[in-house]
Amino acid sequence: MTSENKPNILIVDDDMASNIVLEGFLYPLDYHVQIARDSENALRILDETDLDLILLDIMMPGMSGFELCEIFKSKGITEQIPVLFITSLSDSKSHKRAIECGGKGFIVKPFDEDLIRSYVTTFVGMKRMRDYYQQQLQTYSDFMAMVFHDLNNLNMVVLGNLELASYGSTDTEDSQKYIQNALFALKTTNHFMRNIQDIAKLKAVSHGMEYARIDLVEQIRSVAKLMDTEMKAKNLKIELRASVHTYVCGIGDLLFRLVLNLLDNAIKHSWPDTVIIVQMKEKKKQGIDNLDEIEVVISNQCDPIPKKYQEVLFEKFRQGPNQKERKRGTGLGLAFCKAAIEAQRGRIWVESPLLGYKTGVAIHFTIPVYNTKCEEIENDEQT
Repeated sequence: MTSENKPNILIVDDDMASNIVLEGFLYPLDYHVQIARDSENALRILDETDLDLILLDIMMPGMSGFELCEIFKSKGITEQIPVLFITSLSDSKSHKRAIECGGKGFIVKPFDEDLIRSYVTTFVGMKRMRDYYQQQLQTYSDFMAMVFHDLNNLNMVVLGNLELASYGSTDTEDSQKYIQNALFALKTTNHFMRNIQDIAKLKAVSHGMEYARIDLVEQIRSVAKLMDTEMKAKNLKIELRASVHTYVCGIGDLLFRLVLNLLDNAIKHSWPDTVIIVQMKEKKKQGIDNLDEIEVVISNQCDPIPKKYQEVLFEKFRQGPNQKERKRGTGLGLAFCKAAIEAQRGRIWVESPLLGYKTGVAIHFTIPVYNTKCEEIENDEQT
């Protein structure tokens, strides 16, 4: 378990001997344990740390555990972090007050080591499961808001342009332009919906995909032909630089959609009258499963992506700069690319600005070269 993933436990007790005993009981669980001997330090740690569980002594000098827990409750903390009281009290009145101020249970003195570990692991697990489902719910909520927003915008583009085309203008060129705009919006809607389906499919099916020998150069050329209309509209060109072995070990349709998304993204954000460069270079035994890789770099001239956006660029439902203008897409295309390339034992990352420049973006991804080692993995996947 990495230090970032370790559950954080706070013990609040003025009795150092009890703290040492509890910390010793929890040591085999590989948790990160912090100790506060008074309420002031407890509140400070609470502000600084994302806690998973609080073990709180009732009988402390100054502010009692009950009073401190009342503060926790007033701040909404007891709804987020379970509190277990440490007590030698056995009367029902004390237990009732502990529950009323937000406590979830009791650790009774003298301590029972097995019972304490059972309590702690159970409540930490419940808290982490709750956090996970809250995050999933928030993600779903963000997703639905984004879907309705983007589909509504695209729908308005279609309706607006078709209405203009239906006004009966004698200018055929204008009518054709409006119809082309509407068709492009419908194409974008279809592309958007397919990204949603692809991400769901990749999440549901992590095994059983069929690897094949794919000519990556030919696949890139095929995608470029599909994007010809969009490139002509901005007077863009694609320059393919491939002087290496181009047969890769990938999943045909998945790799095609990956390249389609990345080139579409480059075209969308490129400045007019510029060149999109697709470069390939072979890397020896640096990939997952110790496979030789081909690194593909798709670079274009555009506004640079700030560092803070680069860190979240491949996350679902996250936008890059110019979010209000929706210039960075739907938040799904690059998330799909990350999932797709990882499903094919590759990696993907962004570089911006371009090396030696103050502008531009380059998307790098790797994919294994097709060779004997790749054939062995393909056979393993099928069996």
